[in-house]
Amino acid sequence: MPTVDSWKQETPNEVFQEEAVPIAPGLPAAIVRAVPIAAVGALTVALAGCAMGGPLNSEHQSQEYAEQVTLVEIRLDSGDVTLSPSAADTVSVSRRLQWRTSKPVVTETLDAGVMRISVACANRIGTCEVDYGLKVPAAASVQVHTDSGNVSITDLTGGAEVDTDSGDITMDGAGGVVRVVADSGEIRADRLLSGDVQVSVDSGDVALAFVTAPTAVDAQSQSGDVTVTVPRVNGGYRVRAATDSGRRTVTVDEAATAGAHSIVATTDSGDVTVGY
Repeated sequence: MPTVDSWKQETPNEVFQEEAVPIAPGLPAAIVRAVPIAAVGALTVALAGCAMGGPLNSEHQSQEYAEQVTLVEIRLDSGDVTLSPSAADTVSVSRRLQWRTSKPVVTETLDAGVMRISVACANRIGTCEVDYGLKVPAAASVQVHTDSGNVSITDLTGGAEVDTDSGDITMDGAGGVVRVVADSGEIRADRLLSGDVQVSVDSGDVALAFVTAPTAVDAQSQSGDVTVTVPRVNGGYRVRAATDSGRRTVTVDEAATAGAHSIVATTDSGDVTVGY
């Protein structure tokens, strides 16, 4: 009859080793399979390297453009964007690059008043992103497209178009036509000078506050509160405010018929407030 010891198996590399361990007198030994400590350590290091992609690198850069700029287009996979007015008709660019295995490749072109910015990563293991800070002419239009990152726009009156998959969007003193689309994140705009604003988010709150009476406002969220604050205007506002699950509060003077000022504020789940 074979003994317990005769069941032991050895491999050339001895990755696994079995050992007969007595349990109690009169009972057969149990076989315990152990992994060598060196193998465990190698596995741990390998997994850590895959998760992190190497050490985090960071680099700050800056650049000045003296040419006239009327439109700025920015496309980023990952990174925050901050836009504010420059003192003159110039563009000041500040970049913070962060990466682990692949340094971001930045492309900036300026042609016929249009500045285009994009970032590419050869290897997406771990972090690879660029945070942008730009000072541009106040009357310039801006277009920002990101997969992940926060966007901030201050005192730019040439209009703004922003879309992001994930990130908060804030505006202060924005003018011109404003269009914002987000999958997830909070949208907040204060001191709005724009007369034409459309904002849509799948998951997140929307808060819009105007200092001049807007002509058309369309603010929508599928899941989140929607708040629109406007100044008083003769004739009031034509308002459509609705929520499937939440409170509806409208305190502005509502126009009985279609007028020059309209507000749409809706959410599937959350509170809707339209007031002064």
